Amino acid sequence: MAQDQQGRDGLNPETLRDIDVHLDQFDLACRVPGELLERGADHAAGPALRRPQVDDNRDPGSPGHLGERGRLADRSFVVIDPQAHRGMPSLTPWSGSGWSRASKILRMARYPDIEPYETGLLESGDGNLVYWETCGNPDGVPALIVHGGPGSGCTAGSRRSLDPEKFRIILFDQRNCGRSLPHASDPAADMRLNTTGHLLADMERLREYLGVQKWLLRGGSWGVTLSLAYAQRHPERVSGMLLLSVTSTRRLELDWLYRGAGRFFPEAWARFRDFAGLTDSYRLPTDSAPPISGLLQAYSQMMEDPDIAVRSRAAAEWTAWEDAVISQESNGTPGAYGDRPDDAKLAFVRICSHYFAHDGFLEDGVLIRQAGNLAGIPGVLIHGRNDLGGGACTPWELARAWPGAELIIIEDSGHTGSTTMTGQMHAAADRLYRQITSPA
Repeated sequence: MAQDQQGRDGLNPETLRDIDVHLDQFDLACRVPGELLERGADHAAGPALRRPQVDDNRDPGSPGHLGERGRLADRSFVVIDPQAHRGMPSLTPWSGSGWSRASKILRMARYPDIEPYETGLLESGDGNLVYWETCGNPDGVPALIVHGGPGSGCTAGSRRSLDPEKFRIILFDQRNCGRSLPHASDPAADMRLNTTGHLLADMERLREYLGVQKWLLRGGSWGVTLSLAYAQRHPERVSGMLLLSVTSTRRLELDWLYRGAGRFFPEAWARFRDFAGLTDSYRLPTDSAPPISGLLQAYSQMMEDPDIAVRSRAAAEWTAWEDAVISQESNGTPGAYGDRPDDAKLAFVRICSHYFAHDGFLEDGVLIRQAGNLAGIPGVLIHGRNDLGGGACTPWELARAWPGAELIIIEDSGHTGSTTMTGQMHAAADRLYRQITSPA
């Protein structure tokens, strides 16, 4: 029978049981108890890594060891390195037919698939209809999922990012993407009615419509930028913030993503540049001039072309560059941009180029400069060390400027996440839930 099982799965039952045991250990290692997150000491010189003080005096390489920690002024600074845990399965795929099943085990979501109990299209007053849905516990802590992109839309998987027994999980598709109407793949959709200001107004309109007094914001990538902008405008409406793959859409961040990262992928960047016809203007990924907005504007203009062939090719070239930047993320989701359906890809690139050609419709650097306004809002920032599209400096700067913020750096993760990052997200959500429901 063991041979039959091994023939079907490529892994015998004993191996699978070992994986289950290691996963139990790994899950415990990913849960960082709030009492271990030290606070209160000022370190003007910035973060300094040190070994944590743990009660069991385990060897730093043992499975129960929780990684290195440091302190960032009066904020918590944690570095999570899953490879520090001896005896646990590597997160690097191995060869053989058993990988399909084992990868599902290692990446398994903590929460089950759930369906919304209420959906709708919110009228904006200017012809746009914003899709929203609610799931989880109707009496739970309200939590808004703020998706990335801009222009990516929410997915069914987003419903599993929080505990459905603790949270009233609210999802919405930002203007012109996902199930919101009109869809940006339709050239008739008016991008002049899609700016950061419009999205912030939609979020506040949705909050009022659903009767929410305060909500937790859970944002990723561009969703971090939008969440920060909302919280700084409406701090009294935010109970907490859980932010992953942190961005603030500063010009220097956009310049790095669409030019500087070409230091790692020069041939892919040259193709991205060449399709825009700007070879003479944007010579090398090491250049700092001219402003990258010119290259992004060229793509934005192509995405407004009435010829579907032009729009489709521009979308393919844009997503090819985005995929190049995440191509080394073996623990995440390589190919996440180009794998989208055609209409979703058209909408994503049209919206993304529109926003980034205009610096996200934000004053440059304002979200970090004004992060002090978030004092009193509990926040957790989780960022992958290997995020080539946006380094750890942005969340580090944000944590320095945001009193009480907690920064967690994931050593095995890039922009698209990892099992470790997912575990930390769930643990952070649990801590925020306790803070919100049982304030000191």
